[in-house]
Amino acid sequence: MKCAFIYSNFNIRNILALLLIILLVFNLLQFSSYAQFAIRQTSFSSPSNFYSFTLAQEEEVKKTDDPFVNGKLLDAKAWTKVRILCFVLTQPKNLDTRAAYVKRTWGSRCGKTLYISDTNNETFPTIAVTNYTGHKQLWAKTRKTFELIYDKYFDDFDWFLKADDDTYVIVDNLKKFLYNKDPFALEYYGKFFKPYVKSGYPSGGAGYVIGKRGLDRLVNIAFKKGPQCLPESAPRAEDCVIGWCMEDSGVKLSRESVDSEGKELFHSFSPQREFIIPWSRIPFYSQFSIHKIGGDYCCSNQSITFHYVKGAEMLFLDYMFHNLTKFV
Repeated sequence: MKCAFIYSNFNIRNILALLLIILLVFNLLQFSSYAQFAIRQTSFSSPSNFYSFTLAQEEEVKKTDDPFVNGKLLDAKAWTKVRILCFVLTQPKNLDTRAAYVKRTWGSRCGKTLYISDTNNETFPTIAVTNYTGHKQLWAKTRKTFELIYDKYFDDFDWFLKADDDTYVIVDNLKKFLYNKDPFALEYYGKFFKPYVKSGYPSGGAGYVIGKRGLDRLVNIAFKKGPQCLPESAPRAEDCVIGWCMEDSGVKLSRESVDSEGKELFHSFSPQREFIIPWSRIPFYSQFSIHKIGGDYCCSNQSITFHYVKGAEMLFLDYMFHNLTKFV
């Protein structure tokens, strides 16, 4: 009698438990060794080669074999047509160690991905949008990028995602999350932080996504006359300022960027740190968050983003999330 294996739906919580065990055994040096091996094996031995992908590779990375959301079969074509533009904040020194891994993994799955840096780099490519440079000037980059997107890409996309160069995004889950959302509604989505901004602000590293109407109001209301929306030159935390600006525009951060069990979709830490939060971070994270955190509460099976994921760990997560199948 032949044995039949039934492939169940992808389960992120089970993968996270497996990741935790593996990551406790292997240290970062081993991850680095893995990265070097992976780069050699894929012929990305130099920055110029690493940034150059064939059409076949680009198409392969966009494929998905998970047509389920909350256990229900979607129209196989409908959710894949959600139009998302992603932009990633980076800097020249991070191109090889961070941004290149975004491009190698999830960056190619958005409808379009812009890499925003301090200088123009035609090889990668990256775009410089402001003369303000450095980590303390992330708000300048963010504000000018939203203006650029509004001017050049507004008609081509319905949703606009901001991420850092150490943010990992499961783009298929993002598209499925947005499939039944209205890009003209007066709300946007991300990891909800509650202090500083009356209506809340999104954790910048966890990424946040703004709909078409939200972007229009951000650029034409908040940027032009919002009393809280700071100018490009303000060296303030980008995520706090976007919270103030969106509040000025009349668009509120959703308090329900969670699944049907109330588990969060956007995460400020890497999977292992979301699962077992370092003691030093528990007071901050619990004070800022509005939903339960850590352990069994940490992560939805439909999670969308994780933060502080760099280099080889990003390759590793991408492999785990897109290749492992659970047998029952």
